[in-house]
Amino acid sequence: MPGAKILDVPCGAGRLSIELASRGYQVTGVDINSILLAESKRKAEERGFQITLEQRDMRELPWHGGFDGAICFWSSLGYFDELGNQKSLKPSHTH
Repeated sequence: MPGAKILDVPCGAGRLSIELASRGYQVTGVDINSILLAESKRKAEERGFQITLEQRDMRELPWHGGFDGAICFWSSLGYFDELGNQKSLKPSHTH
């Protein structure tokens, strides 16, 4: 559904965020790595896409508001203990 607000976490260098933006989605990308976020910003700007980027730990996302969908791609879950995985999933089902 183009125009929908999508959370991409962790977004890394923006590969998926940019693809979603190219299809008309409003994308917010979150990653803990500032180098990857800078790369994501550079790539998005080169292609003329607007993406909101934030440097945060995916286990600590105090979002006020909501998204129409959330994506956690490339098996980013499973690197944390059970509590860390639960914290990572919480923002995707609380709006």
